[in-house]
Amino acid sequence: MLGACYCRPWWRSYPQASEVFNDPRTWPRTRRLDALALALVREDAGLPRGTELAAACLLSSLESYRHGALAAYAEARQFSERALTICEKALRPDHPNTVRVRSILASLLRNERS
Repeated sequence: MLGACYCRPWWRSYPQASEVFNDPRTWPRTRRLDALALALVREDAGLPRGTELAAACLLSSLESYRHGALAAYAEARQFSERALTICEKALRPDHPNTVRVRSILASLLRNERS
């Protein structure tokens, strides 16, 4: 997950990784918000300037739900890859938040191969 300063708008709506992994009661709310979240980060729509890091955070949340609740690793990987691309451009490759997203992607790749 990205740092709190980038994600604040999403904390009250889309569950974060720790909630998805540890509390199945969040899954119905996450499922209801999923279509809205996907619409916000559609690849073909392009991201409005200045929203890149919030979008990367939301992509990470979408990844967490698919990884933690659905075990849909291939789909989760796509969200994680896109979040990583955004972070590398908006921050820098060695920024702690970029490294965190890269680590999550590595975990997904391990799970996908298992």
